[in-house]
Amino acid sequence: MRALLDLLFPATCVGCGSAEEVLCAECTGLLCAPARPRLPTPAPPLLPMPYAVADYAGAVRAVVLGYKEHEQVAVTGVLGHAMATAVAAAAGSARVTPSTRVALVPVPSAPAARRRRGFDPVQRLARAARATLQSRGIGAEVVPLLSHVRAVRDSAGLSSSQRAENLLGAFAARADASRRVAGQTVIVVDDVVTTGATLAEAARALRCVGVITTTSAVLAATVRSSGLAQKGLHKER
Repeated sequence: MRALLDLLFPATCVGCGSAEEVLCAECTGLLCAPARPRLPTPAPPLLPMPYAVADYAGAVRAVVLGYKEHEQVAVTGVLGHAMATAVAAAAGSARVTPSTRVALVPVPSAPAARRRRGFDPVQRLARAARATLQSRGIGAEVVPLLSHVRAVRDSAGLSSSQRAENLLGAFAARADASRRVAGQTVIVVDDVVTTGATLAEAARALRCVGVITTTSAVLAATVRSSGLAQKGLHKER
């Protein structure tokens, strides 16, 4: 329905609202930057190094929220391309060769969030990234190995240590995960990294079933200061 409405009534730019198109050239450019490592400070133990293409602020934040919360499906292609860029950078740091296959393990939405949205935004982004990666000659597949096993409280405004405590034990990986990704380089994917607690918890759950991952890929990284998350910017799962 949203896609039909966008065709009948062209929206302004999801990012800046300044143009009569879904995503203007300037906002698209913000998401087409090279990916680089974005290690939060302080970083949780055993965090798989996150690679991101942008800061989670301004127009980029608006685009990500529009996609996740307001059914702006028309930006999926651009976000999928950005995710592919982050995955390729993460894979390069892990010394992936052209013959190596990459397993993209999306961080799952909480069940309530998935029901509210009607889709899992990170899994959809992972699928879009896979198509772009394959067009670049990088063998990739999306392997949903993680699930929520307990509820977590709202983490907006929590410190790094509080977020880590809040998320510890929140995920579990499939018992057959090691067999599913045998011979592949595993990269955890998420939309945003704030303190790194979500990615670290995902890596912990995978490690418990014998799957080791050293890198991760996200669209954007929250700009933080004094070890505290900026309130209202992003709620980690």
